[in-house]
Amino acid sequence: MTTRRAFALMLLAALLLAACAPARSGPATALSPPTVTPFIVTLPPVTPRPSPFVAGPDDYALGPEDAYLTILVYCDFQAPACAETAVTLRDLRERYADAGGVRTVWRHSPQTDIYDKSALAIQAAEAAAAQGAFWPMHDRLLERQAEWTAQTPDEFRAALSGYAGALGLDAAAFDAALDAGAYADAVDRARRRAADFDLLSEAVPVIGFNGERFSGLPVAWALDAMAQAVLLEQRQYPDMPSLVIDLEAGYRATLVTEKGDIVVELFVDQTPAAVNNFVFLARDGWYDNNRFFRVVPGVLAITGDPTNTGLGGPGYTIIDEIDTGLTFAEGGMVAMLRPQDRLNGAGSQFFITMGPLAAEYDGKHTIFGRVIAGMETLEALTPRDPLLDPLAPPGDLLEYILIEEIPPGGEGS
Repeated sequence: MTTRRAFALMLLAALLLAACAPARSGPATALSPPTVTPFIVTLPPVTPRPSPFVAGPDDYALGPEDAYLTILVYCDFQAPACAETAVTLRDLRERYADAGGVRTVWRHSPQTDIYDKSALAIQAAEAAAAQGAFWPMHDRLLERQAEWTAQTPDEFRAALSGYAGALGLDAAAFDAALDAGAYADAVDRARRRAADFDLLSEAVPVIGFNGERFSGLPVAWALDAMAQAVLLEQRQYPDMPSLVIDLEAGYRATLVTEKGDIVVELFVDQTPAAVNNFVFLARDGWYDNNRFFRVVPGVLAITGDPTNTGLGGPGYTIIDEIDTGLTFAEGGMVAMLRPQDRLNGAGSQFFITMGPLAAEYDGKHTIFGRVIAGMETLEALTPRDPLLDPLAPPGDLLEYILIEEIPPGGEGS
């Protein structure tokens, strides 16, 4: 019986005894206050379960040690999706080398119940690693995957000797280690580790970004979008901005795009929090070189995410200002975008309407401005919908936003 359960039973017994005790008769007598003896229950410390996506010193890693982003992947050399993922990870390391850096980590997840040469491929990689050549063998196995997957295990074993020789390894030592089963225990260790994290039965690749599991599709565009979202954290702000606008003044924003200018009157009186946030981000360069990553002709255009994926934000959210009487009954309304299921969830993304929206949009997104010039520019933006085609060419460029402050009673400059 645990200490916690024993204490609960003792307390229950005491309460039952008190309830069953006969009522005291006769004159009341003064009683001394009871002495309270506290029960001190010491519970064993809870040891958090380690993340399966945190790299350790014994892992095989490529990329700078101080990279901002570490992508850890559980994979099997014979799985076609792992060959595709390896190419994507190489591209990400190269693409974001100057954006904080990407480090990639490989962990074996033996799928021996599916693939007949999985164990042998792992042993070959480990035998190469003993000669300091894990990554060259890793690359050779994945690049030639289609070739050796079609071979019998004996044919694959012979091919491995050729791979070792082509990579400049000591082929005799490599062959001796494989034939002696010197690295069979590496397969067992990898299997146990994946099983300990409940990952062994999962289809590979299983991927983590900076210690957190990636739950999206393990395809190139999705991994790239997630990489951009994580790397954007380096630019994010610790808190929402303090007051940077004059609440008595008026404000006008000029969105300078590659298609022309869009001029927006900002509603300071009705939505000061949204306007303050927008002005702060515009002046700080957050919107510079963003793209209109979703453009639905005749409906709306969305921008405000430096990753141009719809995943990025400034690291904080602001309050909704939706009880203003403003509606989407006409085009040219500028509003903060927030997840439909998250109140006070807007950050930096915003949209501009090209025509009236259905009434159910009213009261859900903070309308903080109206287009007063440049609707023709808005309507000329290139249609793009990543929800339908994530591989569509990039949207039109928002080069920067110029903020003009109009003093109280003034007409601006």
